Amino acid sequence: MIPLYLLPSLILAALCCGCGGSLKERELPAAPSEALRANIRTVAIICEQNPRLEMRKAQDKGSAATEGAIGGFLSGAGAGGHGGGDFAGAAQVLVWIIAIPIGTVSGAVEGAIEGVPREQIERADLELRKAADEVDVSSLLRGRLLEEAQRNTRYVLRTPLPSSDEQDCTARYKKLAQEGVDTVLEVSILSMGLGGNREPNPPLQLVIRARVRLVQAIDGRELYAYPWVSTYGSHRFTEWAENHAQPFRSGIERVTGLAARGIIEELFLVHRP
Repeated sequence: MIPLYLLPSLILAALCCGCGGSLKERELPAAPSEALRANIRTVAIICEQNPRLEMRKAQDKGSAATEGAIGGFLSGAGAGGHGGGDFAGAAQVLVWIIAIPIGTVSGAVEGAIEGVPREQIERADLELRKAADEVDVSSLLRGRLLEEAQRNTRYVLRTPLPSSDEQDCTARYKKLAQEGVDTVLEVSILSMGLGGNREPNPPLQLVIRARVRLVQAIDGRELYAYPWVSTYGSHRFTEWAENHAQPFRSGIERVTGLAARGIIEELFLVHRP
C-alpha cells in the first residue's frame, strides 16, 4: 500500500502529468493553385536535414506501478455521492476510507502487470537507436520524392548535391536559378520516431514530422509552406526492436514512401482552381 504521507505528492504528480505522445491530425492549407503550378518548369528537390529522434518508450514496471497508483488514488477519491447534510458527509468519508486504498493498490498492481522489464526496454532502445543511426532518412526521402515526381509530373527534376558550405538558402537557391531551376521543393525532416498514447505499453506508430516548402529560386520567395506528418504501423515498443529492429527499419522505408507520395500529390496533383 502507498504510505499516506505520499498521497499529496501523488495528487500533485497526477495534476502535473502531461498526456504527451498522442497523435493529432493537422489540417493542411489549400494546395498550390493551378496558376502557381503553371509557372513551374524545373524543380530542385532538397532534403538534407538530419531529424532528431523522438521515442515514446514503454514504461518499466516500477514507473507503471507508480502511475497506476496515482490513477487508482484519484479514482478512489472520486468515488461516492454528493449529497448534503452531516450524515452524507460522514458517509462520503467512509467511502473514501475504503475506496482510496483499494483504488491505489489495484492501480499499482495493474500498472506493474502492464509494465515492461527495464532490461527489455533498454535493450530495445539500443537496437532502435542503432537502426536510426544506420539509415540516412533524408537521403531516403529525397530519393522517394524524386521517384514520385518522375512518375506523376512532367517537370524537369534535379537533386542538387548536399551543400558543403555555410551559404544561406537564398544564395544557394539563386545559384540554382542561374543553372535553370525556377522552383525549389525543400523538405526538412524535423523529427522521426515512435509516438502513441501515454499508457504503460501502448501500440506505437512510426512518425515522421517535416516542414515542406515551395520556394522561388531566383529570389528565395516562399510560395507555399506547411507542416507534414506521416505515420506507419502499430507495434509495441519492444516489438519494433525485434530481430535487430527489422520492423523499425522496414517501417522507415514504408513511411518515407508514404510521405513522398502524399507530398507530391498535395503540391502538384490535387486540383485547385
